[in-house]
Amino acid sequence: MISKKERTPARGNRFAFVQMSDPSGIFELTVFSEILGRSRDLLEAGTNVLVSADARREGEGMRLTAQAIEPLDAAIAHAAPGLKVTVSAAEALERLRDIMAHAAGGKGEVDLIIGLESGEEVEIEIPGRYAVSPAAIADLRAVPGIAEVREI
Repeated sequence: MISKKERTPARGNRFAFVQMSDPSGIFELTVFSEILGRSRDLLEAGTNVLVSADARREGEGMRLTAQAIEPLDAAIAHAAPGLKVTVSAAEALERLRDIMAHAAGGKGEVDLIIGLESGEEVEIEIPGRYAVSPAAIADLRAVPGIAEVREI
C-alpha cells in the first residue's frame, strides 16, 4: 500500500482511491464504502495486504475495484499447511508452547522433531491447528534450543 485518497460524493458513501504496488509496478484500486469501512486500518502506507479485486477494461487500461482486503501475514498464515520444528534442547519447549498458544486457530499442523540420545529422532504432531504466520516462524527461529523450523 502506497497511498490513499478518500472522497465523499454527494450521496455521502465514502470511497477511496488507493495506490498500490506489486512486482509488476504501481496501480490504482478503487475501494467503495463497505470494503473501506472494514479495512480502513489496513490502508496505511507501507502495509502489506492481499487484495481480491474485480478488474474491468476501461479504454487502454484496467479499473480495479476491491472486493476484499486482508493483511498479507494473515492470508499466508491461513494458507500455510504447517511446520516441522526440530528441537535440540528441552529448555525450548516452554517458549515453543507459548508461541504456538498465540498462533492457535489457524489451519496449519505443527510437528516436533526431537533427537534422542540413541541418535534416532521422534516426530510428534502437536494437537490442534495453528496460524503459521511469518511472525510466528520468526519467533520460533529465535528460540535457543530450536535447531530448525521448516514450512511443509
